[in-house]
Amino acid sequence: MLFIISTLLIFIISIKLASLLGAVLLTVFFKLKQKSQGLSESDWNKYFETINTKGLMFRMYISYFVALTIFAVFNTIIFWNGVYGYGIALIIGGMFYTYSRYKQNKDKISIIFQKKDD
Repeated sequence: MLFIISTLLIFIISIKLASLLGAVLLTVFFKLKQKSQGLSESDWNKYFETINTKGLMFRMYISYFVALTIFAVFNTIIFWNGVYGYGIALIIGGMFYTYSRYKQNKDKISIIFQKKDD
């Protein structure tokens, strides 16, 4: 019973922390892109104007998936003694959580991106 509760807590904490790490990874990606291409502020604004809503959402999901995979590998090694089934379940659970949160807040997200497109 203790293992089930601790695994559930690890899932919840990992999914929440993966959201934060995903945001950090996305920020780092954009900063590295800006530094490597030497974009000025006007070029940087043009770059963001060329990215449509789906492109930005895709980048957000990829960064979240990478962060979630990092947590899954870490937890598999540290907490689950190399049993990869738990790590895979964490990734699936995190993706389901993200999808359900997107469905719940789809209208709010579209309003935010419509303001961006104006």
